[in-house]
Amino acid sequence: MIGSPAQYKPSLFESKTIGSLRTGHCFGCNPKHCFSQLSTVQFLHPVSSSRHKSLIGNDPAILRSMPMQKALLRKRVLLLFANTRFWAGLSIIVSMLSLVFPWWEIEIRTSFSWGVFWGPPLSNTTPVVFFPDRLGAQFSANYSFFTALVALTILLTAIAGLLRRSLLYLIAFLSSIVTVLFFITDASYALNSECEQISIEGATCISGLVGVGRTGTGSFLFWGFKTGFYLFIGSAVLILAAFLLHRHHE
Repeated sequence: MIGSPAQYKPSLFESKTIGSLRTGHCFGCNPKHCFSQLSTVQFLHPVSSSRHKSLIGNDPAILRSMPMQKALLRKRVLLLFANTRFWAGLSIIVSMLSLVFPWWEIEIRTSFSWGVFWGPPLSNTTPVVFFPDRLGAQFSANYSFFTALVALTILLTAIAGLLRRSLLYLIAFLSSIVTVLFFITDASYALNSECEQISIEGATCISGLVGVGRTGTGSFLFWGFKTGFYLFIGSAVLILAAFLLHRHHE
């Protein structure tokens, strides 16, 4: 007859089972056999949660390995951040994402909102007139060249990451700067061309790359750079980080 848990002494079979659990392996080379042995011991001799932790969770070998695993993980993360290819690859991903989002936008708002630190523009804002078809034609005139500049920047960044050359990183960064400056110049030219064709008394055109205005119906206009533009600038910063990191390792 099985006695109380306090008086019960495990047999040789149960002692081997518990010992194998403490060392983290199972005799018999069959995991199912190990689990069946564990169930048998628990059925014959119920153990408390604290004792169960002492059998498995408080194994000195496991406890000693946990700080080592954390240190190894921390070392891998630091090595990843110190790798120039990581920053180059991240820059390529951000550059591709920038092509999905708009770079510059005119937004018309018919609703108004108020807060503690903000509110709608002043009612005496100058009326603004623009023609979307003509402005769109001006912007789309250089789309192919602009897309080619972005693709060239991505290609140069990929080559720099593969070959790990400081000069290539620098060229990729300069290519991204040229792309940003070209877009700003192209947007300014499109707005100036639109203004030259507008001659409506009591109204003005969209002047400046960022601003706010009012339509003739009372709605408000907001124009300026959008997500895609700032994403590409972020990719340029990542290329610069890869360049500086590579120079530091040299």
